[in-house]
Amino acid sequence: GLSLKKHCAADYVLLVISRFYPEGVESAGIFSSLREFLNLVEKSESFEGALNWMEIRILKESGFMSDMGTCNSCGQDLSGGKRPYYHIESGKVMCEKCPKTGNYILLNNTLINNINRSLKCSCHDFSLYPS
Repeated sequence: GLSLKKHCAADYVLLVISRFYPEGVESAGIFSSLREFLNLVEKSESFEGALNWMEIRILKESGFMSDMGTCNSCGQDLSGGKRPYYHIESGKVMCEKCPKTGNYILLNNTLINNINRSLKCSCHDFSLYPS
């Protein structure tokens, strides 16, 4: 049977999906990811990384996550130790050279790398990485 922790994780993901994807909205991609997530939760005792993977997938698939690999203003590649910033009002990721007005925060390169890695690998593979 499923533990309470597993049940709560599955319920949480289903609730988030229901908020991001109203009834009647086509999204085969997110449901494929959901199936992968639920299979992993059912078979594993450690699935916190998979939960993070699923949250990132939901944000990306629904269009609420900016491209984290390039500056959303000038298109500069943000890999290689560059200092990415998150513009709070627009939700965009920007390089250190682009002018910044309003509220923004400096992003951690490790965070950016983990998000980009999660978008390229399976739920199972991402769950093997330490959080």
